[in-house]
Amino acid sequence: MATQTNVEIPAKGAPLPRSFLEYVKSMGPGVVVVLTWLGAGR
Repeated sequence: MATQTNVEIPAKGAPLPRSFLEYVKSMGPGVVVVLTWLGAGR
């Protein structure tokens, strides 16, 4: 018979951004590529 234990595993990963600037920085260079691609509509 197997026993189960409830163990909390701490979340791993980057912390959540707290300001708009931190949110923009978390997007990285990909946002520049996407905005350039979207801006070249003509």
